[in-house]
Amino acid sequence: TLSSIRDASQSILNTKVFGSHVDTYESILMQEYVTGMEYAIDCVSRNGEHKAAAIWNYDKTSTANDGNNNDTDNEGSDPFAYLCTRLICPTDTQQHPHINKVVNYVTDCL
Repeated sequence: TLSSIRDASQSILNTKVFGSHVDTYESILMQEYVTGMEYAIDCVSRNGEHKAAAIWNYDKTSTANDGNNNDTDNEGSDPFAYLCTRLICPTDTQQHPHINKVVNYVTDCL
C-alpha cells in the first residue's frame, strides 16, 4: 500500500548511514517489484563492445504466511527468500525462452 511505502521510506531515511554516528540517509532508491523469473547478467565491456560473461537465475521460495503457522511478525516482510543462484547456459532457450531478449536488453542499456 502507499502508506506502507511511505512508512518504509521514512524508516530508511531516519537510519544512520553504515559506519557513521552522525549522518543519516538523505535519499533512497526504490524499484518496482515484478513477479516472474529473476536474472543477473555479468557483463564485460571493452572499446564500447559489451559481452555477457555469465547469466544467473535466482531460485526463490515464498515466505508468505499461508495460515499454517503462527508467525504474525512477518506481516509486511518480503514475500520471498532467495534459495540459490544457478548459472545458466545462454543457449538453454527451452528452460529460459526469453534469455536472449534479456541479455540483449542488458547490453543495450550499457
